[in-house]
Amino acid sequence: MVLSVASIVEEDINVYPNPASDNIIFNIDHITGVTNIEIFDIMGKKVMEQKLPDNKQIQINNLPQGIYIFQIINNENKFTGRIIIR
Repeated sequence: MVLSVASIVEEDINVYPNPASDNIIFNIDHITGVTNIEIFDIMGKKVMEQKLPDNKQIQINNLPQGIYIFQIINNENKFTGRIIIR
């Protein structure tokens, strides 16, 4: 499986802290309604999928250290970026 990483406008989404070890917060502008997040390892394997909570925070302490690709999906919008877990 190969992931296509779409370019995003930095004003649309901020992820912090990055690198992270326990939790990640997604600061997303202009998004309402149900939003899902998928996280993939560098080999393209999906390692997490969940609805993004209202507080826009997810726990990642169960994932091993490494570089991951996230994809946020809301209606027909997709935002893709990179996170580092240490």
